[in-house]
Amino acid sequence: MHRETPPGYRLCLVAYGSLAVQACPDAWPDRHEGWQKAEEKRVCSPCSCAPMQGGLCKARVDVYSDEACGVELASMTVASNFTDACVNLPPGAALGSKTAELISYAPGTCEPSGGEVIGEPLTQVPVTYCCVADIAPPP
Repeated sequence: MHRETPPGYRLCLVAYGSLAVQACPDAWPDRHEGWQKAEEKRVCSPCSCAPMQGGLCKARVDVYSDEACGVELASMTVASNFTDACVNLPPGAALGSKTAELISYAPGTCEPSGGEVIGEPLTQVPVTYCCVADIAPPP
């Protein structure tokens, strides 16, 4: 007498431990292997980034003698790769206001590092399921 398995279920033999390495019987050919107990014990190393390379931005900087940015004293373009930038102002000139306007921006890149997997998952007691192929219901 043939009994159908409920939808979503399979008819299987189960073997644990040292018996799990044995071959499945011919009538039960669909093999699935795993562990009776498995815990994730792995972690990742911290991620980091090397110093930024290749980025560049340029800005126009203006200084004014009044508080309303109306009377310009000096103007210059500066870049993020400048180590020193100076503008000589007239003797006795007082600074009243200043502006800066971004002219261009090119993002840099950094070499990532870290993120390596450390450790191993904890697995105990191998288990093997030997299942019959799906049985077609009789016509």
